[in-house]
Amino acid sequence: MELKISNLSKQFGNKLILDNINLTFHNGIYAILGPNGAGKSTFINIIMGLLPATTGKIEMNGKNIAKNENEFLNLVGYMPQDMKFYKNFSGKDMLEYIGVLKGLSKNVACEKSEILLKMVNLYDERNKKVGKYSGGMKQRLGIAQTLINDPKIMIFDEPTAGLDPRERIRFRNIITNISNDRIVIICTHIVPDIDTISDQIIMLKKGKIGVVDSPENICNELNGSMWKIVSDYDGLKTLSKFNIYNVSRIKDEYILRVYSKTRLREDAVLTEATLEDAYLHYFTEESNAFSL
Repeated sequence: MELKISNLSKQFGNKLILDNINLTFHNGIYAILGPNGAGKSTFINIIMGLLPATTGKIEMNGKNIAKNENEFLNLVGYMPQDMKFYKNFSGKDMLEYIGVLKGLSKNVACEKSEILLKMVNLYDERNKKVGKYSGGMKQRLGIAQTLINDPKIMIFDEPTAGLDPRERIRFRNIITNISNDRIVIICTHIVPDIDTISDQIIMLKKGKIGVVDSPENICNELNGSMWKIVSDYDGLKTLSKFNIYNVSRIKDEYILRVYSKTRLREDAVLTEATLEDAYLHYFTEESNAFSL
């Protein structure tokens, strides 16, 4: 399976939201990382045909999806950022309904709904009306409906928003287990949800593709420049002018992760870079990692 994006741009008025995007996806897990406003949702909406591109084309296995829309949509599972459901449907009825809309027979939709509701930990709540679901439960139902037609291309836009830590782990496990023979694209700004499962990381900044690489290679770029420093409050104030990417506190001591090409203090200890460090490093203007 191949999904190829060529020279894709999107302009609203005088504002360029996406600027000449070129990407090729094969089977595996891809994470598109970027802060709010980077263009992630616009990119996904264009792939799904919800927005027209200003320029460029999208091809699936060499076929222009604009000319083969039905074939493309039959192979896609999509979870938008703000998933809408009929409030008076039960979770099970909602999932079966979506399955039938995607071309499954009533019996197959029923069987798959049972399996998926167990997979996303909603089986005990399957007969409750969706209007009574919590935000996290709706997110889990959204994940389930993405899988209902066994898609070869799966696209998730901020799928873990509102999920507690246990359900976020469940999501990662589900995606890892089903990703061998399909393309999975996850748009998010929550780095811990994708750092251990992604084959490729795509950094999207102000509508442009910056970094496209494996998590390991991206982190390796920072190795040798990430330092752990244990400091009191006065030392913290002194260091605040540097690139501090994380601060934790134990009693009166502050434990800092600091980016610097050189050792800032004698007690600074080199530490292995994480994808979260890389995210903050690349998006430092947007993230304002630390201020005092």
